[in-house]
Order: sequence, then structure tokens, then C-alpha cells
Amino acid sequence: MDKNPVANLDSVKQFNLARLFKIIVEYGLISRTQLVDVSNMAAGSVTKLSRLLIDQGLVHEVAHMASERGRKAVLLAPKSDDIQILAARADRQYLYVGLCDLSGNLLHRISVPLNARSEADFVAQITQTLTQFLTDHVDQIRHIIGVGVTMPGLVDAENGVVNFMPHVPVNQLPLRQLLQDALGLPCYLNSFSSAMALAEKQIGASFHAKNSLFVEIHNGVGSGLIINDELHSGAGVGEIGHIQVDPLGKHCVCGNFGCLETVVSDGAITLNYAYRAGETGNTTLTIKDVVSRAIALEPTAIAVLKDAAAHLGSAIAMVVNVLRPDSIILAGEITQAWAIIEPVIQQQLKTKSLQIQGLNNVAVVRSDLYDSPWYSGYALVRQALLSGELLPNLLVPDQTETN
Repeated sequence: MDKNPVANLDSVKQFNLARLFKIIVEYGLISRTQLVDVSNMAAGSVTKLSRLLIDQGLVHEVAHMASERGRKAVLLAPKSDDIQILAARADRQYLYVGLCDLSGNLLHRISVPLNARSEADFVAQITQTLTQFLTDHVDQIRHIIGVGVTMPGLVDAENGVVNFMPHVPVNQLPLRQLLQDALGLPCYLNSFSSAMALAEKQIGASFHAKNSLFVEIHNGVGSGLIINDELHSGAGVGEIGHIQVDPLGKHCVCGNFGCLETVVSDGAITLNYAYRAGETGNTTLTIKDVVSRAIALEPTAIAVLKDAAAHLGSAIAMVVNVLRPDSIILAGEITQAWAIIEPVIQQQLKTKSLQIQGLNNVAVVRSDLYDSPWYSGYALVRQALLSGELLPNLLVPDQTETN
């Protein structure tokens, strides 16, 4: 046990400072009186710590509002423009890089074809791209607090290791350490689906949900899970795409048969449509074509999407019966046909998950963040900052003393 009272005091102060900063960021605008109520801290402590955040340039006073007694209370807001996050997402075809402020506003972005076919090539390309991005935009960079990187596959976020990627062979790739060494910045990794679940919780559709499930339908089916306001992730967590929905179904890349992604992934839907529509020789057919035809009320396309939605809804119902999330956020090209697939998914939930009077219904919504590829990496760094992990990096030591 540490008996150093100064060390303990500094630790407590840093913890409370992080708590206040997190509240101010999440509220956007808040008075000191409201901070006292929300944080359950003494008014004197809130006054001193908020002044410290102002002195450090992390928070500023921006407006006034009339209180019930007619007096004006000063509002505090984060200085989001001065804190920046570098975010990168690698998918099967492209590498996306974006520079965001703390509020998630995109300041600059690029996308380049991902040509890597080996572990070494992947590390070289992502390192070179991020380094070049920093060089090209040096005039716009103020204070980058960290780098967030996401990709499909299995990621050990705690140790910063990529265990599996569907498009690049890797072997326990320590990508976080390699990027930190190359860029000189704290780096955070996770799978794209898990990170997007976190982004939806921070600034998206599940902001007010304590428990939520993010499901992404693309080349496979991935998911991310928020439990008690915290991201629950790890290698093998959230693999909803490998729930078996057809014991006699097709062989899956995981080695099993009839997994959800063998019938719901973009490729599976496109192949199913091509077979039913008599277009098996059409090599240019894509999921976008199928969705467009369904929206145009083509019966075959509608039937194919409804079949996929039924399988998806059945798998989601299994998750609902185990975890009962407050909300489910769906993302992917097929959600463009929301009016077609949403009623089918709702019907599956109604008939295959527990329905008891007084039990809250699970909200099923469409993601508004999915088409913004930088949000996944942004969310990882933002979480590290608001948890207090990165906050000490922003503090100037000779200004952290309070009376």
C-alpha cells in the first residue's frame, strides 16, 4: 500500500479532474452548479478543478444563462478545437485516414488503395501513409493526443496485437507498438465493429443506451457490444456472424457450416439473388445492385433481402434473449433498404425473443455513422482521453497545483 500522502492526493486529484473533464465533454455546455450535481463532488472542489482545466487550456467559459433567481451562471465547454485525434481504418480495399477534433469534426481526410498482401507490407503501408499524412498537414496540426486504428478481423485490443485479418495474413502482429515507435504517439487498436459500437455510444444512435449491440453486414457479419456503458471487446468477442443459422448450410471460412455470414454477408446475398434471378453469369453484380432493385420494388430482390433479414433477425433474437440490450444499431449496404428489412427483423424479434408485459422493447435503428470511416479510430482515442489515461499528457506540470 502506498503511504505517501502527496502521491495519493495527486492520484485522487487526477481522478477527479478526469471525471470533471469527461462530464464537460459529454455535456458540451454545463454550469459549475450542474457539475456539482452530476459529479457528486463538493462545490469547492468543482470550482478549483474547473479552474485548473481552464488554466490548462482544456476548458473555457463560453456563455451565460439566466438561473431561476435571475442571476447568470457561467457555462463551461471543452476547447475541442485544440485537441486532435488521428484515426485510420483499414478495410479489404482501402486505407482511410482522418484528422478529427475532440467533437468528431473531420478536419482532413484521405483514402488510398490498400495493396498489402503480407504482414510486412501492411505494416509498411499503414506506417508510411500515417507518417506522410502528418507531414502533409503539419500546418493544420495543433495537438494530436493519439492514434486510433481499426480493421476487420480479430484484435487483442488490450495488448495491441492483431490476431487475424481476412485479407492480409498476420501472425500475432504487435501493430500498436510498431506504430507508437514509428509515430511517437499513443496508439489504440480494435476491430472495426467493436470500435463502431463505441462510436455509436459516444456520439451516435446509442448515446442514451446503457447496453447496446452494433451489427455490421458487409463481406462478413461483425458486431460490437456495450455493457453498462463500457465496450466489451476482445479476440473472439462479438462474432455474431458465426452463430449457426442453418446446420445443413454452406461451409464457412471459420470451418463450421451454416454460419450467419454464409447467408447474410454482401457476397452471400448477391449470389442468392443471381441464382434466383437467373444472372449467375453476371460477374459485375454487386450488393448495391440488389438493394437498388429491391428499392425499385423488383420482387426477386425484395424476397432475397427479406430472407437475409429473417436470418439476421433470428440471430439478433438469440443475443437479445441472453443480453437484452436497450438498442441494436445496424449498419451496411442492406440497411439502405430499411423499409424492407426492418419489419422482418422486428417480426423475428417479436416471435423469437422473450416478450413479457412491462419488459422494455429493444430499439432497432440504422447507423448514421457507418459511412464515416474515421469514427471508429476516433472513438478509441476519445475513450482513452475521457477515461483519464491520456489526460496527464495534456497537463502542464507547473500548473497542476491548486490552493
